[in-house]
Amino acid sequence: MWAAATIRAEAGEDIHGGNWREVGSAQQPVAVDDGAVPGGEDERAPPGILATDPPQVLDGRQRVRGVEVGATGHLTRSWMLFGGYTGMTSRIVESNNPDEIGRRFPQSPPHSFNLWSSYTFPKRVTLGGGVRYMGRRYNNVSNTRFVDGYWTADLMASMPLADNIDLRLNLTNLTDEYYFARVGGGHVVPGPARQLIGTLNFRF
Repeated sequence: MWAAATIRAEAGEDIHGGNWREVGSAQQPVAVDDGAVPGGEDERAPPGILATDPPQVLDGRQRVRGVEVGATGHLTRSWMLFGGYTGMTSRIVESNNPDEIGRRFPQSPPHSFNLWSSYTFPKRVTLGGGVRYMGRRYNNVSNTRFVDGYWTADLMASMPLADNIDLRLNLTNLTDEYYFARVGGGHVVPGPARQLIGTLNFRF
């Protein structure tokens, strides 16, 4: 379980100041020079910020709690299985913007899951298949833009053509699910459509 990220700075202090806390580890960003917030009395400013820029105040607290489990191994000498699950709850606990309080983090699906299994038959013939799930993801802290969760399924087959040549076939996105693989600040990237990929492996 992990929790508690905090970023805080007050007007009149170093606007880059902050701290990060996490169960099991902690780190403190390197502070910049203790210059005043840019203004008429002192024109010094941290790198990348002009002395003429208006004062900035960063104030808020974010929290993530979750669990991650995974397993891999052979159920028999020929049957292999592996999978994993991640569940997390993310919330903005404090913010300068009251509308953001209670909202979820961007890019933080509440649930994600994967499972893959393969079986090797005599003469090195292998069949396999698996599924993946990704939950809903937001791409802004106000949670006004999001993409829905999705499931995809894949299949695999491998067989020898000769002593030193193997043929492998991969069928990805079996159901031709239309989904978004990546979500950016102002754009989305669709995931690959159903495709069949063949590979020949040569051993010397």
